[in-house]
Amino acid sequence: MMTNKLRYTAAAVTALLLLHPSAQAQSSATTTANATNLAQHQDFRGGQLEYSDQQSWYRELRLSDWQQLGLTQDDLNQVLPRIHGTAALRDQINPNENGFWTYEWSQQAQRIAAQAHATPASQQAQTLALHQRASALFLVASYPNHGSDAERAALQQSVQHYVRASALRQQRVDIVNMPAANGIKLTGLLHLPTNISAPVATILWTGGVDKTLVEHQHSLQRYLDSGYAVLTFDMPGGGLNETLPLAVGNEAAAHNAALAFVAQSPLLDANRVAALTSSGGGISLMEFVLQNPSLKASVARCALVDGVLTQPQKFKFLPKMSVDSLFARFGLRFDELSNPGSYSIPLSLKTKGYFDGKPHTQVPLLVINTKADRVASPADMHATAALSSDSEVAFFGDAGHCPEGPAAEAKIYDFISSRL
Repeated sequence: MMTNKLRYTAAAVTALLLLHPSAQAQSSATTTANATNLAQHQDFRGGQLEYSDQQSWYRELRLSDWQQLGLTQDDLNQVLPRIHGTAALRDQINPNENGFWTYEWSQQAQRIAAQAHATPASQQAQTLALHQRASALFLVASYPNHGSDAERAALQQSVQHYVRASALRQQRVDIVNMPAANGIKLTGLLHLPTNISAPVATILWTGGVDKTLVEHQHSLQRYLDSGYAVLTFDMPGGGLNETLPLAVGNEAAAHNAALAFVAQSPLLDANRVAALTSSGGGISLMEFVLQNPSLKASVARCALVDGVLTQPQKFKFLPKMSVDSLFARFGLRFDELSNPGSYSIPLSLKTKGYFDGKPHTQVPLLVINTKADRVASPADMHATAALSSDSEVAFFGDAGHCPEGPAAEAKIYDFISSRL
């Protein structure tokens, strides 16, 4: 269940949006379309949405997550009512202009960034909070990273403020370049534990199609506190790695670039590496695991490995934002495709012949999800686990895409730490 904080935030946002002119004049057709949109979001999250205003929004409003990253209630109060758009879903069309998603969030982010730069260095706590807030605002401005220049610029600014905030916390986070094939350089954030004195074990950490390299701060902290390094980066075709679209043959390219970076770093132990990936990043993770038998541990969290990839007719039941984000990682626009399955089906592990019930690796593998996920089914999770001769399957939560909460996080941490 969601927290009381989210319920309060949702109620406040709903009240604000009802004051906006666009909330007063919806046709019956628009109302029907919005109800479908809300149902898709609710189904995707296992019916856990508790704010009715989601029905008018193309993007999933992850208010609680964004506030945890540094966004304030005042930011929500100021920015959301200014986004009016020109479509039934008010934020679906996104030119870099007044009244649209990226522009309005970027304007707020720039105001907070200016305050951060103007605050005296002696006021460290305030400066830290402002840089973290600016990072969160620029992150939201870039979301869900469909590749526009404005989104790209916002994410780059989010990373810069994230690094500044980390330094003020006395934490070392370095922006690193990771050379990949064809001269492409990928971007990562290397988080190092305090008082590093020897090469340390490293966790390669990515999100899915709509989670970027700056969104894992709270989850990864316990690993840093335990003396591990964490290298966060975006999946192919996403975030700052959009120059390398996901395609058959290069699924593991970003992970391999990250592993090569670890191997050449004197601070990191290339003999003790684990990999953790969520959702749409599962395509990349599993190819990487199968190619690299030296890995000490791997975690496939709500990993997309088959399912809708080979049943593209089911895309219509998912939130449009999520489907668009997935195909953006392929370097494509979903609405322009007459046959989306021709791109998604070849990426399925089942299509590739891996789901034959035989182990293809000895790398320890934890497959973790909810008990009923439309995107990554329990059957897919068991088939994925069967790829390793040393695997576990764990389910937390009754429904929805991706397991949340301390019990699931503890399971992942215990699995990784016991093998590193």
